[in-house]
Amino acid sequence: MEVSLDLFSRQGYEAVSMAKVAKGVEISKGNLYNYFESKEQMLSEIVLNAVEEIYRDFDSNHDGEISHEEFLKFIDDVFVNMQQNRKFWKLVFSLLLQPNMLEIVEEKLSGLSKDIFGLFYTYFNKENPKDPVTEMVFFSSLLKGTMMQYVFAPESFDIDKLKHKIKLYYSNHCHQK
Repeated sequence: MEVSLDLFSRQGYEAVSMAKVAKGVEISKGNLYNYFESKEQMLSEIVLNAVEEIYRDFDSNHDGEISHEEFLKFIDDVFVNMQQNRKFWKLVFSLLLQPNMLEIVEEKLSGLSKDIFGLFYTYFNKENPKDPVTEMVFFSSLLKGTMMQYVFAPESFDIDKLKHKIKLYYSNHCHQK
């Protein structure tokens, strides 16, 4: 999957064939089909693994609810992950910015996304913002934008200051009990 992610990102998804991926991992094309039935399945697995990587410990105690402490830990974890895996995230974003990529992976992500959005909605609704849906979109956009900015231009800002600012915002403006 690492080879296919690299090829898809650098050459474009449409330009990469299963034969190119097989050559990149030094196996036969037929053998590659033992692992993936299609290029679309390979792409879906790459993106699903990326999303699972970010949300692996989102609900760290697995109780179906996100506490404020778990929420702040999630922010820390996202920043650690993007700093430790910058090249990986750069490839993922490069791939997802290509035409029709989200359509190909949408079905695979729909179940996982529904669970994650449910946890976010419950958290933001519990924290009493006036509009939990808008707050969810704002938070998601803030993280995705930060990740993209960091992976493509890490020298343009102090990542630790930005993480602190995001955590401070959510501690002061959402978590007021």
